[in-house]
Amino acid sequence: MIKILIILLTFINIYAFAQNETNQKDDNQGQKEYILSAMEDPFDFHLRFFTERINPLFVRFKNNNNATQDNKFVLALRYITSRSDSEINLEPDKQMIIPGIVRSISLWVDGRETNTEVFVILKDSSGTFHSIPFKAEDGSSKLNFLGWKKLTAYIPKSFVQKTHKFKKETRDSELIRIRIIPEHRINHEPQYIYLSELKAMIDEQSTSTTYDDNW
Repeated sequence: MIKILIILLTFINIYAFAQNETNQKDDNQGQKEYILSAMEDPFDFHLRFFTERINPLFVRFKNNNNATQDNKFVLALRYITSRSDSEINLEPDKQMIIPGIVRSISLWVDGRETNTEVFVILKDSSGTFHSIPFKAEDGSSKLNFLGWKKLTAYIPKSFVQKTHKFKKETRDSELIRIRIIPEHRINHEPQYIYLSELKAMIDEQSTSTTYDDNW
């Protein structure tokens, strides 16, 4: 009897796993990655900061991230701050439009076991600004890890991307800046952060067979 129960539980687990895999594939269908920036050239961004003595140094290093081997370089930022209200902003040199329906923004970060946090500032189709934290798979927004990790900022439901629920027309969103909130330190030690490959996950769901409510 016990053997029969074990066999039944095994089959149930296998079925549940298969269903989960199928659902994940269905969720990812019709979506594609859209490269916003390879994050290789410091001159692609304007460095803005609002507190004194931050003394930032923004350079590029040879890429050592195996997950982004196609890129030759990564961006490296060094700064010193002892204020709790410090922030550093990376603003694109050119307007960074995200076409279509955006589901998430991802960024590779080489952490240094700190409480530093990184946010993406987006503007939706209604002109509203949203500050969304990049998070690891475990849900943490702190860079309290060492080495490269792909962090993701998921678009909230309040983010407006259509002018009308049942119209095909969409208005493109815009990435305004990447905001870094440094860990608060009182010893004036330099802090470091390394960035690579900024991407958006775009929904390619076809509306070619859907009626356009514009009559």
